[in-house]
Amino acid sequence: MDKTRFVIIGGAHSGSTLLKNLLKTHPNIISYGELLNPSKIRWDYSQFNKELNSFAIHQFRKRETVDFMNLAYNPTLSSDVHCIGFESRYSHYEDPDGFPQALQFLLNDSSIKLIHIKQEIPFNACRSCHSSPMKSGGGMPAPEPCIKSIRDLLEQQEKFDRLFAGRESIDITYENLMSNTVLTTKRVLDFLDVRYTPFRLDTHQKEVENIGRVFTDHGEMGHLFSPSGLGFFAEN
Repeated sequence: MDKTRFVIIGGAHSGSTLLKNLLKTHPNIISYGELLNPSKIRWDYSQFNKELNSFAIHQFRKRETVDFMNLAYNPTLSSDVHCIGFESRYSHYEDPDGFPQALQFLLNDSSIKLIHIKQEIPFNACRSCHSSPMKSGGGMPAPEPCIKSIRDLLEQQEKFDRLFAGRESIDITYENLMSNTVLTTKRVLDFLDVRYTPFRLDTHQKEVENIGRVFTDHGEMGHLFSPSGLGFFAEN
């Protein structure tokens, strides 16, 4: 039986890792981590992490990206595996040390299903900009880095919508994944033609706790973003 292949694409702090981890608990799915992470190939399977992270493998990934992708999508697996894919960020395809060949590979192969994870409230995209000063009691951060993060995210979401227009894809949102985890994951499994089985919620619960520590109310920063025209995102 041919295996369904997929890719998760989203921005930083979009929930892509949470979704990857949830899919990984399914007995019929191989869900890799960030295979295109510039610093380390994040297989997120202990055997692969140990055996397939050598300097030679990194060089092979950079030099022969398409062959690397084909190998990742076609490992020797048990017959129980029906679906295989990986997590990625927009930056993995666009940054100077990224892998534009991988993007072309995905665009050229229409059989690979796209899971595009977006943010209804792009304010979450700049969480890392302000989490440290907030946690340490250092007060509100300067809004400029966050404004740039939001604008960059909106541009990237629109760009990848255009790139994959007409492809077999599903859009899910970070907010729905966090608030309706089971229903959202069921939607993804239906899209991948994989039966639903109960999954562990450990990762989801930890993520919710971490977010809660950063902000109790986005509205408290709304006034900082009003001059940019992006205050709406902080207030909703």
